[in-house]
Amino acid sequence: MIPKKDVQDIFSKDLNVEHLRGYNAISDDGTYKFLMVGVDAKGDDMVNYEKGYYVYDMTTPCPSVCSTVIWWDQ
Repeated sequence: MIPKKDVQDIFSKDLNVEHLRGYNAISDDGTYKFLMVGVDAKGDDMVNYEKGYYVYDMTTPCPSVCSTVIWWDQ
């Protein structure tokens, strides 16, 4: 699950962000992650810690936070 407020905060804080891009990742301890980065108008990832452009990890994966509606069986 990705909280709406967290996504809105990226767009309001980083004014040059036009889109978000997601990356599936696995942490050193084997935890699955979904990372997001801002994307500029040219389609380039915006990752530059000195300028305040970060890789965001704000997701809660399923399982643990899953939908109660099983949409893929309908």
